[in-house]
Amino acid sequence: MTEQEIIRGCQRKDKKAQEFLFENYKEVLMAVIRRYMSDMPSAEDVLMDTFMKIFSHINSYKGTGSFEGWMKRIAIREALMVLRKNSKMHYKENEQLPTEGISAAIIQELEVETIMQHIMALPDGYRVVLNLYAIEGYKHREIAEMLDISIHTSKSQLRMARKKIEEMLSQSGISSSSKKNYSS
Repeated sequence: MTEQEIIRGCQRKDKKAQEFLFENYKEVLMAVIRRYMSDMPSAEDVLMDTFMKIFSHINSYKGTGSFEGWMKRIAIREALMVLRKNSKMHYKENEQLPTEGISAAIIQELEVETIMQHIMALPDGYRVVLNLYAIEGYKHREIAEMLDISIHTSKSQLRMARKKIEEMLSQSGISSSSKKNYSS
């Protein structure tokens, strides 16, 4: 089944097309949702809400841009809505933190799983902004609009998330002053 056939089938509310869409995109969308939701039951709920929204709004997909990207944006909005509704995101403003991120040497020492564990351990507000900015590629202005916060708060949350990850790495025995040479 091609993507266009799946979309047309879902527009007709064809159960086989909907099932095919679900089976082929559930893992991709769950990976996106897990970056925002700290526990699996909440992530599973958001996944179901995401598919319900996709199926009920499939006619609004105009065919411009990536269909997968369109679905990922719905998944992100659904996750943010749950976090906002549960008041899990807390933002701190006006904290002075270093603007440097994690050094490339540290990143090269870590496994993806370790990085994800550290990201998932962040407070929700930090994790959401870090995901939106560093992984999804949104600008601070867009993040501020999505989360109904100021641009300054978005920038501050990103700095604090980076600082918190650096602290966690330091506690794990990986320091930002690592002198390992990776140029070979």
